[in-house]
Amino acid sequence: MTKREESNKKLIRETIAEYMEQLQGGKKSKAYHNTELLMKNYNVLKQHSENAIYELKEDVEGFEFNMDFDEPYIQSILKSKIRTTIMLQHIDMALETLEYNCTIHGKAEIDKYGALIGVYISKKTYEQLAEDYGCTPLTIRRRKNEMLRVLSILLFGTDGLLAV
Repeated sequence: MTKREESNKKLIRETIAEYMEQLQGGKKSKAYHNTELLMKNYNVLKQHSENAIYELKEDVEGFEFNMDFDEPYIQSILKSKIRTTIMLQHIDMALETLEYNCTIHGKAEIDKYGALIGVYISKKTYEQLAEDYGCTPLTIRRRKNEMLRVLSILLFGTDGLLAV
């Protein structure tokens, strides 16, 4: 193989590597960002799901959206309620799994989970949580961010792995 061919192969490998890093970087930030948005809005979504006028049956499998409604926005509201309910069930399952995994690994992991729940669900400030856990607000932020990365994996599977 000539020097030029070797040089070209090296350039191609480097270009592919850079492209893969960019690709993974976008997925990383997207999965993490989406997880953070879901957690920031968890309480609002939960309230929306529970207070929507239309009551869903427990089992939404096989639900047909080809109803003959007079107004298209009614169908849109119904779809939104179903999507929100399904997503909340998925988030709740992921949070239960995360809590279980943290309890297995001891107090340090339980404290990290507590930081996540405290910030997003209990809506406590970093300062309040730092006082509760006897640490600094920065430590609470780090713990919350670590749990968000793990939660990304539970919510988005392999796309969430890139957020770690």
